[in-house]
Amino acid sequence: MFVPNYAHIGVTLRSLLLCLLCFWLAGCSAVMNKELHVPVISDTETLRTIEQQKAGLEPVDNGERMKNLSASDHLGRGQDALSRGDVSLARLHFTLALAKDDNLLAAYLGLGETLLQKGKRHEAKTVLKKALLKDGNDVRILARLGVLCRTLEEYEEALAFLEKANDLEPDNVWLMTELAISYEKSGEVKKAEGYFTRASELLQSSAVALNNLGFNYLLQGRCGEAIPVLEKALKRAPDNIITMNNLALAYAFNHDERKALQLFESSVGKAEAYNNLGYLLMLQEQYEEARLALSRALELNPHFYVRASENLELLKNNGSGKHKLFD
Repeated sequence: MFVPNYAHIGVTLRSLLLCLLCFWLAGCSAVMNKELHVPVISDTETLRTIEQQKAGLEPVDNGERMKNLSASDHLGRGQDALSRGDVSLARLHFTLALAKDDNLLAAYLGLGETLLQKGKRHEAKTVLKKALLKDGNDVRILARLGVLCRTLEEYEEALAFLEKANDLEPDNVWLMTELAISYEKSGEVKKAEGYFTRASELLQSSAVALNNLGFNYLLQGRCGEAIPVLEKALKRAPDNIITMNNLALAYAFNHDERKALQLFESSVGKAEAYNNLGYLLMLQEQYEEARLALSRALELNPHFYVRASENLELLKNNGSGKHKLFD
């Protein structure tokens, strides 16, 4: 979750945002130290036979044996298999393509994707870094590495890859958004703002770009500034639940509980709306108001609504202490 650096807001609001993000609110959406083994084959016929026997893949056709296919043929077949969700066959073809032409960047990308789909993120990173040695300015590879490193929480590397990609394609909104998200993830929330602002300028009709910018304002504690941006985003995408929740949060922290409750009702229903509002009030140490809201949540759904009961228990245990809730 994001760890923002706040310069002008108090400890309480900082804790509120962090706790809220950690518990229930979904926000805006997204040299090697050690060489890992990369599957590059020396005996294509052996690998082909093993893979076919193991998974029943692509029977040999005497008129067109796989060993006679070109690197580009294997690449095309790999991409086709990947589009069908046949990851094992795709991996076989991408590996065979690289065995015949180790400069084929698209094959590295495809092989990396098959590894990612198998949950092998570090192996995928190694494959993509090998591709980067072939062409250090390939935006596709830089971008994929940047996002991958972010998922591994390797933020310094993620930012380096994404910054270089952004330098190469400075008006690519997808890239600047991924870069901004990476800055937020690394704790540099203010630095992300410029990229989100630029993205919203380039895509003036985009509700997503506006939501991202509004959420960034929220992370900086600038709730009053977040409200008009998020309102505009919601007008462009009235059914977007993420934007509704972000705007409700902005209203709640801006002391407009009525509007916050209305939005939560639209996004999650009445019982959970009261629970969410009660939780927010509890975090702001408005304990009596929080108790009333959480009690209302239980009245609306006494049998199934477990979270309101848990929050009331938290309130009972921590209502007299400022910091126990965050320990």
